[in-house]
Amino acid sequence: MTYLSGLTIYPIKGCRGIDLEVMALDERGPAFDRRFMIVSPSGQFLTQREEPRLALIRPSISSRSLGLETQGMPSLDISLDSSVPDLNTMDVNVWRFEGAASLVSHEADEWLTEFLKRPSRLVRCSSSMEREANPEWAKSPTPIAFSDGYPILLISEASLGWLNQTIRAENPEVEAFGMARFRPNLVVSDCEAFAEDDWARVRIGDTEIDLVKPCDRCAVTTVNQETAERGREPLATLSRVRRSQQGVLFGQNALASKGDSLSVGSKIEILEAGRLANTAADWRVEAKSRV
Repeated sequence: MTYLSGLTIYPIKGCRGIDLEVMALDERGPAFDRRFMIVSPSGQFLTQREEPRLALIRPSISSRSLGLETQGMPSLDISLDSSVPDLNTMDVNVWRFEGAASLVSHEADEWLTEFLKRPSRLVRCSSSMEREANPEWAKSPTPIAFSDGYPILLISEASLGWLNQTIRAENPEVEAFGMARFRPNLVVSDCEAFAEDDWARVRIGDTEIDLVKPCDRCAVTTVNQETAERGREPLATLSRVRRSQQGVLFGQNALASKGDSLSVGSKIEILEAGRLANTAADWRVEAKSRV
């Protein structure tokens, strides 16, 4: 029985995730996921591509507060009083999106600037922010926060297991990579490796998820999420075994089309498959790289 084995949110884009047993969903995807972002003074977003030490920042989140912790820094608790209107904003950039985001606090800016050793600001996705998933892949207008492009990322344990076996077959000394390297929201178990590549729609409990686009991977996968150190793997092997004309593919971007929560342990029912046959050729894993 294929089932949901993991749920994770990443309150601050690029920072460490928080594992959940139950995940609430709202109009922008998993509640609290990528609702905050660290930017330069000019509004350019920062990720582990430029700042791998973001992996060392451990957020905590509730409807009332956002917490920041990391080794060597005092913890910081930031009030998120929803009764206070968004008065202070700044223009930010996230890939092709440019628009206004809410400033969080001077204390957060100072904390991040001291830790990262570069001028930094913390911004929040306001309720009025107009950013949507790419309409070329999303069937209907889909609001998103600060995720790279889609509200949900899904990966199977079997796919990660296959990748680790492939890497260690040639490099036995390499330790197995954990799922945190790939920063998914949903982890599924008890299916074949890369079965998710072909799923189009699944039901998890009372929630329906549409899988819409393969996820192309970048250098963030080479950052050790515990130490912030960079390496070559697993991207080096992925570039060889999961290559397409559009990039290196691992995991599936998705969106919730129905339902308001997900729970670890829930059965996954495949409602519609056959998506690979309808995927553009340049977004398919090349034959010589295929599993």
